[in-house]
Amino acid sequence: MFKDILSLIKQTIAYGSGQMLIRSLGIILIPVYTRVLTVSDYGIINTLASFSAILMYFYNFGLSGAVMRYDAELHSDEERRIAHGTAWVFLVLMALGITVLLAFISPFTWKFVFPSVPIFPFAFLVIATVAIESTNVVPMALLRIRGKAITFSTIQFLQFLSVTSLIILFVVVLHLGAKGQFFALMLNSAIFAILYVVIALRQIKMNLNFHYLKKYLSFGLPLIPSGLSMWFLSLSSILIIQWLISLEAVGLFGLGFKFGLILDLFVVAILTAWQPFFYKKAETEEGIELFSLVGTYFLFVVMGIGVALSLAAYPVLHLVTTPDYFAAGSVVGFIIIGVVIRAMYYFNVQGIAFMKKTKYLPLIDGSAAALNIGLCLLLIPRYGIKGAAFSTMMAYFLQLSICFIVSKRLYPIPYQYGRLIKILIIFVLAYVGLSHVEFNSDLWTLTIRMGMLPLIVLVGLLLFRVLEEREIRKISQLLLQYKTQFAKYTTGKTKGI
Repeated sequence: MFKDILSLIKQTIAYGSGQMLIRSLGIILIPVYTRVLTVSDYGIINTLASFSAILMYFYNFGLSGAVMRYDAELHSDEERRIAHGTAWVFLVLMALGITVLLAFISPFTWKFVFPSVPIFPFAFLVIATVAIESTNVVPMALLRIRGKAITFSTIQFLQFLSVTSLIILFVVVLHLGAKGQFFALMLNSAIFAILYVVIALRQIKMNLNFHYLKKYLSFGLPLIPSGLSMWFLSLSSILIIQWLISLEAVGLFGLGFKFGLILDLFVVAILTAWQPFFYKKAETEEGIELFSLVGTYFLFVVMGIGVALSLAAYPVLHLVTTPDYFAAGSVVGFIIIGVVIRAMYYFNVQGIAFMKKTKYLPLIDGSAAALNIGLCLLLIPRYGIKGAAFSTMMAYFLQLSICFIVSKRLYPIPYQYGRLIKILIIFVLAYVGLSHVEFNSDLWTLTIRMGMLPLIVLVGLLLFRVLEEREIRKISQLLLQYKTQFAKYTTGKTKGI
């Protein structure tokens, strides 16, 4: 069992590292954005990022998950080439059709949705970027299915270097502001689309087979309303803040939200490997017990990163931004809790997807989205961006609750509830204690908090007896193994000298 977990960790590192780089771009560039862009420009970037997310659900039809779910049921290479070719050709055709439709209706609808954002060039840049990105969905899924971890991560790393360079060129050097951000994203997407087309053409047969298309769409189409609900749940707060307050408030909320995205980076990295791992192990005898154990480790990792980010928020904001952005720290706590809850939702939802019951997802996600919108409209006028963050957190809690009930009936996993509760208690106590540790220097506050957190957690694990004997033995074996390898390495170096 531990061998499988180590395999999952290796896959997470291999597939997740590239994804983390791409998704961390907005976080890495915070010092640049907050010094070069106005708060209003930063608000435009966050607003249109949410629009890009909602467009992608319409463009990709949920086919990435469908291709991965049904691959194991294809029995020959030729069958796979036909099935995967069907998915790719369909997405390319739909990208063209949806783009033409949006180009026609945007002049009549844009000003009602984004009254503070000019339609040109922003509408053109966002729509073009999403259209190009949607054609990459199938090639990326094929790399994961084929176990091409090095190729996948290398491409992601190159994309990260390319888009970072282009953003610095357009935003910092050419001083194009928010427009420069979206020029850079579109140009980067166009460059790498060529590479993804090459990858696709090597592994598919261009065709439209309606037998496979029907299967893929029956799995993927319910993910569109589900995805829209997820968008309303995650990002509708930004639009409501824009309508009820201002773009400046959107910028502050978006900056606070970036701390949640840091945690989300690790969650996405894990889930990138978790989805194919789950499908592979779900029908085995040891699968249920394995998933229960992984669930405990997953919560521990997510809680650890979440608490660390919450403790770091105010010191980091003071160190890397200007006073205009300090108020963003007020929403970080609610956002981090929400992301932790959402991470557990993603962990549970795999059972529903494995049982091919994606029809339940629109109900689950739609209920949470409706609660978020209702609470935002109620709380934002009175509490501002804090009300938006609290609304999103409560909506995530409802989403997880419904998902857990449905998943429990379709694919029950006997989680280690006692250990999970102990882990929650340890991290809550650690946060409460360390949040009162403050010094005149933000750097000292950050250093002491981050240094003490692992020590407090370790003491908590021992006091609450969270670790099992088999885990202690395995940790001891790994430590001894690494110690032996390190000794051999240092001995070899000494002889060489």
